[in-house]
Amino acid sequence: MKVIIQKPDLDTCMTALILGVADKDDIIVAQGDASETDLMNSEVLCIEAGGSGLAHLNSFDHHDPHKYFPPACRQAYEYRGLNDKRIERLVEYVCMVDDKVQDHPAIAFPSLSNIFSGMLLVEKDKSVQFFKGIGILQKVLDENIDPFSTMPDIEEWWPYKDAKNENQRRVEEVLRSAEFHESKSGLKIGFVESNFIGGIGVLYAQGCDVAIMFSPAFGEPPVAKFTIAGNNKKVGHLIEYFDKIEKGWGGRDTIVGSPRSGSNLTKDIVLEILVNNL
Repeated sequence: MKVIIQKPDLDTCMTALILGVADKDDIIVAQGDASETDLMNSEVLCIEAGGSGLAHLNSFDHHDPHKYFPPACRQAYEYRGLNDKRIERLVEYVCMVDDKVQDHPAIAFPSLSNIFSGMLLVEKDKSVQFFKGIGILQKVLDENIDPFSTMPDIEEWWPYKDAKNENQRRVEEVLRSAEFHESKSGLKIGFVESNFIGGIGVLYAQGCDVAIMFSPAFGEPPVAKFTIAGNNKKVGHLIEYFDKIEKGWGGRDTIVGSPRSGSNLTKDIVLEILVNNL
């Protein structure tokens, strides 16, 4: 089966697990959305590669800025008509992480998300990340691990835990150079520049209503990336302002991001849009 993805995040990997993606499948890591031909072809599986709302055509995505769709894994679970409590609880966890839900019980380090993001730091090849991510989720199911709990001390996950630990330490160092601004309506906006994962949460902890994370060398190949997240604040309407000066911005109500191919905008331009329109 031909499988098209854009990035191997928790939602993409959980969706693939539900739909039975295996290493014998033809995995294509696209730089942008899948083509219209592939999105409309039910024999091609597209995961978070466009086609929001087209689950009946084997396309699972939820990044339509004009209409809310649940995360891809929730769509896949319901489309398959599953009734498995373990899988459903794991889907609930992935949805919580993917939707950036803030009011949930704190999970002591390392959480499943910590392990997964640590894996992304260790493994650089996206195809390897994809199957390693599926493997992490499969292990949670096989060993009946509660995804909402602290992850057990599993030896094969030690490098991922260590990488995430180091990443968090370095993010805290970067925070010392963070900038804080106020929007016209009085919202606190935080900005931090870092190539490390976790800056959004650190800015939230500083009381920011909206956090801007700029990664000058994100992913492989490295590109300049902005991520803008609202701490229970809607930021999705900002896409229309960015779209006027740089095509390819996307997201949903509480989180938006620059084009997957990279952004040419400056920090000052991004800040100006937020300060004037929040």
